[in-house]
Amino acid sequence: MREMIVGALLTLMIPVGLHVQTLTLSCEGKMNSGGDNWVPVHNMGIVIDLASRTVSGFGGVVAPVTRADAASVSFNGTGNVPGVPQGLPPMQVDVFGEIDRVTGAVTATQISVWPAMGDKVQTYNYDLMCKPAQRLF
Repeated sequence: MREMIVGALLTLMIPVGLHVQTLTLSCEGKMNSGGDNWVPVHNMGIVIDLASRTVSGFGGVVAPVTRADAASVSFNGTGNVPGVPQGLPPMQVDVFGEIDRVTGAVTATQISVWPAMGDKVQTYNYDLMCKPAQRLF
């Protein structure tokens, strides 16, 4: 019993950062949908799940990590996202990009295809600077 209590206390004393499985980023920067028409992006959230090796935050897609090293994390994935307005067939969203683990710079592209609108394609390019977000509660 004593060993269990000591083990539990030692676990509580280990800094939280040593067991981080999910990293939430808060990002600022710009996005465009073609050409030089960049619009500001504020407080965009990106979630990196280290346990499942996924990145989410772009177009509702949970993208698998394709490469990770000490300097960067690359991701690339495809998903179907519910149609808007409600009731339309889902759109296909492709997302790929890279997160610089040292500077927090993120570049990503999201390509959305709407089959219900004659396979209309919309491309969004992101140029962001991110930092770890702090939990509010």
